[in-house]
Amino acid sequence: VNTLCEVLVNQLADADHAGEQDGAKSRTGVLVKLFGDTVDAISSLQGATTNSTTHAECKATAHLTRRLEFYRSILASLGHTQTKPNTIFTDSRTLHDSLLSGKLNSKQVHLRTDWNQIRQAIKYGIAVVKHIPGDENPSDMYTEPLCAETHLRHTAFTLNDATFPTMPTKLTSEVAAAALCRTVGVVHG
Repeated sequence: VNTLCEVLVNQLADADHAGEQDGAKSRTGVLVKLFGDTVDAISSLQGATTNSTTHAECKATAHLTRRLEFYRSILASLGHTQTKPNTIFTDSRTLHDSLLSGKLNSKQVHLRTDWNQIRQAIKYGIAVVKHIPGDENPSDMYTEPLCAETHLRHTAFTLNDATFPTMPTKLTSEVAAAALCRTVGVVHG
């Protein structure tokens, strides 16, 4: 096993709760980095209306957990078997804390199916779930409109013009705009 390939997949999940105007469905945002490069970015409505923000975040994280199994199998077929858990970042402190404690409270029983799926991935060493502050979560750009500075910062990260998780909390708009322009072929004078 190549030791540089121990943790190749980093995933970020986010959800907005009841953001759809017509059916009050939540939106899942997913960003997957493989070998440090973005290989998957998804913005999709969740299939059913969720009861809470934590429920929406749990559905998004469970979706990401299922995708992680897919990426791990691809890496294994290429000779890069993952022996360490891969990281899933969520900005839901409530979800993160309940996954770490291994307990749902009486107000969270509606999360049980998706929550257990994530817990099994943790239990079997497939994933670890880490908290990331909401304003630092690049998958946020796939769930809701952002201010220009935050959008450009997350775009720079997605396009590998910033490093993670030590990316700067403030990336100037000029630097981010220059990075975005380079990727779409705009030349600065």
